[in-house]
Amino acid sequence: MSNKSEGWTLWLKRFHRRNLVTGCYPGSFRSALSIVTVITSLNLAGTDVTWGLATFFQTNLKISKSGSSGLAALIIWSVAGSLRKFLVRRLLQYRGWLYEGSRPSLRTQIFVVSVRLLNGWFLPLSNKLYGLQGILPTLPLPSVDRTVQRYMASVKPLLTEEKFRKVESLAAEFVEKHGSQLQRYLIYKYWSSQNYVSDWWEEYVYLMGRSPLLVHSNFYCSDAVEEATKNQAARAAMLTLGSLQFRESIDDQTLKPLVGQGVIPLCSSQYDRAYNTTRVPGETTDTIVHFDSSSHVAVYHQGKYFHVPICHSNGELLSLAEMQLQFIRVLQDKSKPAPGEEKLAALTAWDRTSWAKARTAFFSKGTNKTSLDVIEGAAFVVSLDDEDHSADIYSEETPHLDKLARAGLHGNGYNRWCDKSFNFVVATNGRAALHAEHSYADAPIVSQMCQLNMKAAVKDKSILDDDGLIITPIKKDPPKPTRLEWDLPEDCLQTIESAVAAAKLIIDDVDIKVLSHRPFGKGLMKKCKVSPDAFIQMALQLAYYRVSGKFDLTYEAAMTRFYKCGRTETVRSCTEESCKWVRAMDSDATEKEKLELFKEAWEKHQLNYRLSMSGEGFDRHLFALYVVSKYLKIDSEFLKEALGAPWKLSTSQTPTWQESVNEVPFITSGGGFGATCPDGYGVSYIVGGDHALVFHVSSYKSCPTTDSTKFTNEIARALDDIRLLFGVDLEENEIFKKSS
Repeated sequence: MSNKSEGWTLWLKRFHRRNLVTGCYPGSFRSALSIVTVITSLNLAGTDVTWGLATFFQTNLKISKSGSSGLAALIIWSVAGSLRKFLVRRLLQYRGWLYEGSRPSLRTQIFVVSVRLLNGWFLPLSNKLYGLQGILPTLPLPSVDRTVQRYMASVKPLLTEEKFRKVESLAAEFVEKHGSQLQRYLIYKYWSSQNYVSDWWEEYVYLMGRSPLLVHSNFYCSDAVEEATKNQAARAAMLTLGSLQFRESIDDQTLKPLVGQGVIPLCSSQYDRAYNTTRVPGETTDTIVHFDSSSHVAVYHQGKYFHVPICHSNGELLSLAEMQLQFIRVLQDKSKPAPGEEKLAALTAWDRTSWAKARTAFFSKGTNKTSLDVIEGAAFVVSLDDEDHSADIYSEETPHLDKLARAGLHGNGYNRWCDKSFNFVVATNGRAALHAEHSYADAPIVSQMCQLNMKAAVKDKSILDDDGLIITPIKKDPPKPTRLEWDLPEDCLQTIESAVAAAKLIIDDVDIKVLSHRPFGKGLMKKCKVSPDAFIQMALQLAYYRVSGKFDLTYEAAMTRFYKCGRTETVRSCTEESCKWVRAMDSDATEKEKLELFKEAWEKHQLNYRLSMSGEGFDRHLFALYVVSKYLKIDSEFLKEALGAPWKLSTSQTPTWQESVNEVPFITSGGGFGATCPDGYGVSYIVGGDHALVFHVSSYKSCPTTDSTKFTNEIARALDDIRLLFGVDLEENEIFKKSS
């Protein structure tokens, strides 16, 4: 892209994100013009409706009557708009609708009507991605007493009586001695920032972490079930162009903001750094570097890195056929990798301090820096693998899903550039996965981009020939890809081999299993009148107890994007109620007793989930209190206890963004992540419509007490036991018949 066209693109991008249209919402230029016209006309006709403000300006500023009227009108419009925005923001703090069923209460109906009136009843909410940011409320700051009380209730079923009394004593001491002091600092942070916890969460949980990103932090998304094309170059082109069009929709704000219940906006801030972003290692802390624009992608194939232009010289994106030509050119390149180039990305999979030192030593100048800048400045990375994959969740045996999961999570340890915001992984048969870095955004952002992209690829196959190649004409020959050059000295080559060995240890230890559960899906769970998420979380509790013989801390991620710059909050799925039900399931309790206990358990889970989404969670508050305590050099045994316990069961649901393509269910096989502690499990699951559930379970082979295959077997058994608890017969289930 030329400097002139690039500069123009950057200016437009900044204008779209920061212009007055988005800044003054729910006001508008149209309303400002109308008010100025009406007030000026009335004033010129002898009727002053500005409460003397226009006369004051005319007398003291020595300007014309029309000018003073217009200025007064603008001030009135600004004040009214600010008041209107304040009222909308206050209204949006209401979360009562979250706790109601399908029939909203009178209070909720009044809330919806009020928000619509203040936004303009006949006008839609802003269609611009960042247009609703100004009316988002601030994440509430809970009281210390409330947080400590809820924390103690959450750990009660996990501790012995003696241990619980000890922690209870530490909690009381904390509240009395340090709680109010630490809270005062958080109150200041609450009033002086957009979100009192999100920036600290990014810095201390992600960027200051020294562990490798590979498996320990990065996550993956798997392909759609429906096949787009069997051709590798064509699929790479589809994914690349589709993703770049998604980037354009972010830049020009044509991507519509997500709105719940028709009136409740979700924060869009995490889209900012989805592209042109890299995580740069530091010896003590990393840095997220985001470039305003990028006119190329970095491509890895057979141990070689390529700079692949994605735009013509005038800044216009390549067409689909032109993009395919770029990947064909890469695939046809027969040159050999430079010494060390093939395994170079293992450095990004190393621990962060070692990678930072290597980066400074070998990539801070000359050819190596130039080539590294190309990769780090790319829109994203595309890895063209040399193996086939499958995403079929309907086959009887599913080891191919495990293989695809491993390709997405870690590859071979040196064919994923872990620092980039994401890598597309494209197999020789066109099947794909996505490997994503976690610090800049949470999985729903990446999942949305990935799923929308995959849906677009399978929607229209008329552009493909019998070999799966794109047959639309090429109008203009695109700029050719170029090989990146490397000059890696012997000590750098030895360093790379050390990183490769470290990555291999991680990969060899990963035990990943994908369960495609097809007897039933969302339809049957709703038939039981149970939230699918609560149904699955209770099944996970039962399965974990059966496979481990105990209860442990369970993490489930809940989004807090109803608030400005919100990310996630923890739902502690292991509760006193869930433990009682789990114990009852393998006891001589009656079916009626088990069912009653199950209802109590899932209702408690639903309550906790809603509290977390509505800003009343307590884990992020405890984390923020701990950060302040470290800053003030206050040593709190209670906070150490609260934040030091490992999450033996870490879970997350992959959201689904698309329901069908041409009236056929559109399903992806979801995605997953590595277990967060050495003796625990990482479980990600996706509800594949009415007829399928897919679980991605990870653990570590080095732990003698965990086994991903055994756990997935117990998950399937637990799901079926809950179905039997409700007396639903699969033979009579229409949903099951359709999926069969």
